[in-house]
Amino acid sequence: MNAILKTENLNLWYGQNHALKDINLEMPQNQVTALIGPSGCGKSTFLKTLDRMNDLVPTVKIEGKVLYRDQNIFDPQVDVTWLRRHVGMVFQKPNPFPMSIYDNIAYGPRTHGIHNKKQLDEIVEKSLRGAAIWDEVKDRLKKSALGLSGGQQQRLCIARALAVEPKVILLDEPTGELDPESTIMIYEILRRLNQEFHKTVIVVEQKIMVLCAYVSRLIVLDKGQVMFDAPARRITDEIKLFQSLGINVPRVVELGQMLKKAGLYAGEIPTELTGAEKMVREVCADAAV
Repeated sequence: MNAILKTENLNLWYGQNHALKDINLEMPQNQVTALIGPSGCGKSTFLKTLDRMNDLVPTVKIEGKVLYRDQNIFDPQVDVTWLRRHVGMVFQKPNPFPMSIYDNIAYGPRTHGIHNKKQLDEIVEKSLRGAAIWDEVKDRLKKSALGLSGGQQQRLCIARALAVEPKVILLDEPTGELDPESTIMIYEILRRLNQEFHKTVIVVEQKIMVLCAYVSRLIVLDKGQVMFDAPARRITDEIKLFQSLGINVPRVVELGQMLKKAGLYAGEIPTELTGAEKMVREVCADAAV
């Protein structure tokens, strides 16, 4: 599968702090990838490097390459505005602009030269539908976005990112301030954007139980280095590594371990609830024989 983003010997310093160390990763098109790790491990720094958000930090020093479609994004001729149109970012804390819902979504397209009202109307509706919030706001588009709930504001920010039709969407702990119901809603949106709209999604997240149900690949960072890079289901092979880093594996994995140690289950340990239900049914069926 072709890599839409690729890092080669990527190193980053904040002053004397060596935050990223020789990162070599490829991000295939149309994949959902999650970055996890302890606080301060470099995951958010890595994410922000992919669309040059770290350019805004005065003390930052970067060596190596980040390639978007084989173009080094640090080359002097690369227009950062162009890059961020192709690689969009959504932050942990919802940050709607202090303007109407409509103008929040239309802001990006207008910046890129689109001013035709009919075209903007279509972009606004399509983007809000893509973020699963159109039905909730279609009758209040001219009202302030600041009046929305936290979960609605985060979906609005996803819609705002979608409005310029990026190929890649970066999300930095997008559910960190949301309740469980809103968290699941955000990940259902990301699944749909990936499967139906063919977006490449890279997300920094701590809620590993949710991740295992939605992402295809898991990358673990610690002290600026890659410690684990594999399909999410493979976390069962590296439980001790996760525990040593203070990362709690999903409860269903712990349950599977217990059942295996007790000799009650011999199958593959699941990482999400659907697999857990199947595992419990098998154990119950064997016990009934």
